[in-house]
Amino acid sequence: MTELNKGLGVEDTALAKFIEETMAKYFKEADEKSEARNSRLEKRIESMHNTLSRHTEEIKTLRTDITNLQQRAVQAEKGQKFLADKVVEMEDRARRDNVLIFNLKEGIEGSSTLAYLGENIPMWFPALEAAPELMRAHRLGPPRRGQASPTDAGPGKDYNPRPIILKCLRYTERDLLLKEARKKAPEVAGIQLKFAADYSEVTTKRRKPCYKIMHAARTRGFNAFLLYPATIKLQRGGETHTFKDPTEAELNKGKREFS
Repeated sequence: MTELNKGLGVEDTALAKFIEETMAKYFKEADEKSEARNSRLEKRIESMHNTLSRHTEEIKTLRTDITNLQQRAVQAEKGQKFLADKVVEMEDRARRDNVLIFNLKEGIEGSSTLAYLGENIPMWFPALEAAPELMRAHRLGPPRRGQASPTDAGPGKDYNPRPIILKCLRYTERDLLLKEARKKAPEVAGIQLKFAADYSEVTTKRRKPCYKIMHAARTRGFNAFLLYPATIKLQRGGETHTFKDPTEAELNKGKREFS
């Protein structure tokens, strides 16, 4: 600019100086504004970074909390299952003296089911060394109206009398009674009775699929047993197979050892 001023007049020099000062002023203001904007931008970026860091930490904390809750949920589920299994076991224990009797004609027991069974069980099972001591006995469920009798049963009419639940004083007596019933169930009024142990609803559902497997195994020459709560035990000669899951036994039916 100084060399330019040498070739200029006084007026031109003053104009050039004015332009120089004005441009310097504008550049200075632009620099200041740019610095201010950059400063604000840096602060915003820093604020966003801090916010992002805070959110990241919160997410980590939430993930940790979720993991802890999931672990607690798993533990709670295990605890709930443990308690549910204990309740089922306690209910089964409370029922272990009971015997269910099916197919006994309605009304044949007269006014006292307990007296009728106390009189007839020794005759039905003469192999018992002593008659079991019976505590109580009654039909299950309300009376059924329109129930067909054995002689009236036909197409569209199923004879299905209410089962009787019998409580023995000792579960050992119940076991002896069931053992004799498995050997040969008695017939009353031309209908064969069926005797069964009494279990909770949960255990009954677990045992139900096992009977089909046991029947199929018996046709193959196995001795089949159903252990508590729902374990299938198969024996033939010197071989023994145990299945805690009916599905596992079903899958093994086609194998060589089951042929």
